Amino acid sequence: MIKVKIKSPVRPVVLTLAGNDCSGMAGLAMDIRTQTALGIHTAPVTTANTAQSHTGVDAVNAVDNRVLESQLKAASALPFAVIKSGLIANLQQITQIKAFVEKQPVPWVCDPVLKASSGEQLHDSASANDNTFNKSVLNNRQPNDDYLSRFKTELLPHISVITPNRDEAVALTGQPIKNHQDVEHAAEKLLAMGAQSVVIKGGHRLSQSPQFNNWCQDYFSDGNKSFWLSSKRLDTVNSRGTGCAFASALASALALEYPIYDAVVIAKMAVHQGLRLGYGHDLAQGPVSIQAFPDKQIDLPCLTSQGDFALESFKFTDCNSPAMGLYPVVDRASWIPRLAPLGVSTIQLRVKDLADEPLIDEIKSAIKLAKQHNCRLFINDYWQLAIKLGAYGVHLGQEDLDTADIEAIQKAGLALGISTHCHYEVARAHSYQPSYIACGPVYPTDSKVMPWIPHDLQGLSYWRRVLNYPLTAIGGINRSRIADVAKTGVDAIAMISAITQADDPEQVAADFVKLINTNKA
Repeated sequence: MIKVKIKSPVRPVVLTLAGNDCSGMAGLAMDIRTQTALGIHTAPVTTANTAQSHTGVDAVNAVDNRVLESQLKAASALPFAVIKSGLIANLQQITQIKAFVEKQPVPWVCDPVLKASSGEQLHDSASANDNTFNKSVLNNRQPNDDYLSRFKTELLPHISVITPNRDEAVALTGQPIKNHQDVEHAAEKLLAMGAQSVVIKGGHRLSQSPQFNNWCQDYFSDGNKSFWLSSKRLDTVNSRGTGCAFASALASALALEYPIYDAVVIAKMAVHQGLRLGYGHDLAQGPVSIQAFPDKQIDLPCLTSQGDFALESFKFTDCNSPAMGLYPVVDRASWIPRLAPLGVSTIQLRVKDLADEPLIDEIKSAIKLAKQHNCRLFINDYWQLAIKLGAYGVHLGQEDLDTADIEAIQKAGLALGISTHCHYEVARAHSYQPSYIACGPVYPTDSKVMPWIPHDLQGLSYWRRVLNYPLTAIGGINRSRIADVAKTGVDAIAMISAITQADDPEQVAADFVKLINTNKA
């Protein structure tokens, strides 16, 4: 008998410390389901066995100190990439977990579980091995100052990302939260206490900001970059385990080697997916149900620098009728009459070597020629001149979004395209509802130095699944690659040097138009 050797896929490992929820709604049950859905292997370490149901928590049975120690030792045999923690049941566990994480050179995502959804306190100040406390005790317990003090002084300085909800942020900082500014100040306090980064989750409404009650808003800060993530509130009661799911999704994204800013966006998308797909039971609300790595625009949050950003205030014109197709990026107006007659309906003018009157004259000439050839002309960067001179649209990079007057561009009736390279930037572009989103680099490119890893066809296909916007592929695309790129279903393929540096640009452009039309999905 011949044995066939099967090469199995390798999954990153997340070492996960949390309580066991016998109802299967939260804790380790939710952690394992979420991490598995995102392509992660969970190494589960139980901190407590809780007795709970839809009526509340009946008992919290913290594991013996020696049991926790033995689990940590055994789980450490696996090459875990990230630590994720939920319920830490008592002071002794704080000491044990501190001693453990101090020795680990991996990120730690901490969900500071202080209360159950039904309101019971879940931690204890005891250090003894017998840490069983029942419903009558739970119902009469108050937040324990000793526990909170030890948590803040011993654990916070080792936490890579802490993910409290607003009630937990209040308990940890002692600061009431009533509005967006309070959330930001609470995050600053947690950073000052030692956390490397903070996500304050926003499932709870900001009562003094009723215009935002239809949105779930989370706030991230690491002291260098801060932003808000806003998703439409869903009308569902099946929301058990959202905190566990968020932290697990965040830990999973980090284990998959996404940068922290992308990982937070992915976690927000995953929880929104889980809320959409959550399921219930005959007698009770059920859990969120994250079933796959998020790949739907409906789950994509809006990313903004301000919590009171006027969400849904932007909506730019659709620029994909007729289909954009080949999208040359050129540096002079003289390219327009050469390329437009070849079936090119959209061109971008990107001028880097002119200023003042010569720049104005070049843009003015390009707009005139584009109108003569019935071609949609996007002006790169120079949005003020595009408005003043009456261009069809503006294309902006991420850095331009910091200074451009997006409202003025919209009021002028111009189309808007935005460059993106990652989840963070796509979520940021999404908040403006642009005419198209450009995604790149697809392949390595020499046109500019880029810090991003190329998407390749798999990554480009992912963004095609996610986005309902017209999608432009850009970066390193040439004759040998253009057909495969077109097959992903993108709406436009931006080309720079492959056309402008060709020996016969017109023939090359005509060939590219034919290849796109022949191979488009």
